[in-house]
Amino acid sequence: TEGHNDWMAEEMKQDPESAINMMVTPDMTPEYVAAQVKRHGFLGLKPYRTFAPDPTHCRIRDFLPESFIEVAHDLGLAITMHMSKPEGPADADNQRDLADYTKRYPRAQWILAHCARAFNCFMMERAINFLTDLPNIWYDTSAVNDLYSQYLLMKHEDRSRVMFGSDNVVAGCARGKYVTYGRAWTYYEGTTETTVHCDSRATLVIYEQLRQEKQVSDMLGLTSQEIEDHFSGNARRFLRQVRGQQDWR
Repeated sequence: TEGHNDWMAEEMKQDPESAINMMVTPDMTPEYVAAQVKRHGFLGLKPYRTFAPDPTHCRIRDFLPESFIEVAHDLGLAITMHMSKPEGPADADNQRDLADYTKRYPRAQWILAHCARAFNCFMMERAINFLTDLPNIWYDTSAVNDLYSQYLLMKHEDRSRVMFGSDNVVAGCARGKYVTYGRAWTYYEGTTETTVHCDSRATLVIYEQLRQEKQVSDMLGLTSQEIEDHFSGNARRFLRQVRGQQDWR
């Protein structure tokens, strides 16, 4: 983990306009996290649910200790959050935790990855009214191939809080698509067994995502400025806001 963070920090020195979050694990101490953030100039923190004892059903605190959130508040950091639990943003524990943390630690800026992890639109249907009332919340759209999830987010949320994300190279550059059914979603790489009647070659996940986002833009009638902000302007404003409150730099 330390080697990964050191390497990424060194890479980012080549592009001062770019930023990176520090990968954090629950076994770290808040003092170590704060020291590494200052040493490398990290923009924020990136916890992973895979470091929790139960990655599928864990609470946020199981892979992001509250002491780390306090560090993020004190230093004015971003937190990129990939939520756990089968219902993602619609889960009651996740909603209680987000409401609590955003209220008590207002200087931490949260990026809810993957449209708040609403890979299946039933999650966004049940969460969007809650999410829009939260302060200090942003979103990235990476790897979400569900049209209605993207639509609900852009229709009901403040669009200036939604930033384009690609999830390249890990997911975005895979050939296939994230498909949904019932209350589930899964990666699907395509098939040639039952598709002799058409061109069955799979394109990239990122292209499927871009197609959804273009369709949402058409459906909602986004302006040219809103589209430009979605792909760059919102992220630039986010970076300015976060860096602007980091007086330790």
